[in-house]
Amino acid sequence: MTEATGGPQQGGEDVARKFEAAWRVFTDTCRLTLVNEATYQVWFAHYLISQFGIDRVIREPDFGPRYFATRQPDAFEGDSLRLDVVVSREPGLDVPHRAHRPRVSDQHGGIALLGDLAVISELKVSATQGDGLSYEEVTRDFQKLALLLDEAGHHGIEQPLAYACILDNGKGKSGKRGEPSFNWEYFYNRHLTRVFPDGVGDRIAVLGGPPGFNPPGWFTGHAGPGTGG
Repeated sequence: MTEATGGPQQGGEDVARKFEAAWRVFTDTCRLTLVNEATYQVWFAHYLISQFGIDRVIREPDFGPRYFATRQPDAFEGDSLRLDVVVSREPGLDVPHRAHRPRVSDQHGGIALLGDLAVISELKVSATQGDGLSYEEVTRDFQKLALLLDEAGHHGIEQPLAYACILDNGKGKSGKRGEPSFNWEYFYNRHLTRVFPDGVGDRIAVLGGPPGFNPPGWFTGHAGPGTGG
């Protein structure tokens, strides 16, 4: 796969373009498939590996939210907070279970991991759910990403790029596979803005939304307008 170019740089690397290029190939290739969610996650990780290398892509790292300093929703209280897939800033992974990561000053192991990441992301695929995606679950993904960004800011850690990725490949009104079924306007007006009244701004990029959908506080790609797909 040809690496993307342009967009914001991290240490001279165009992380946003590379991530969004992997997303476009994943969606183009897998839109008409029907498998379980874990398989979609593995396939997406495969395309990310083709951009970043195998030793930078991590599935389901655990951050340990009970040690967070920032306030978190009740749904995240407990011992685990995992993301679907993240990309590290440098090759050569050192990501054991968070309990075994060394402490960095006052940062618990799970928090210290944030400083090593270039990208954090969540993935939802509508084909995996017969009745379509749960708006509550998608909102929870945004909350999870926002919480980690807030925690990074609290500890003075450089914030990674954050992506909420939604592959809307369920059955539309015609019953054909791969047609959009997720009501984005309803999701934004009735769910997301109840949690984020001012939108998520430029902190969380949304990949997979319909063309032309750009309400206030909606950000469609870190690499620039129209790049997210």
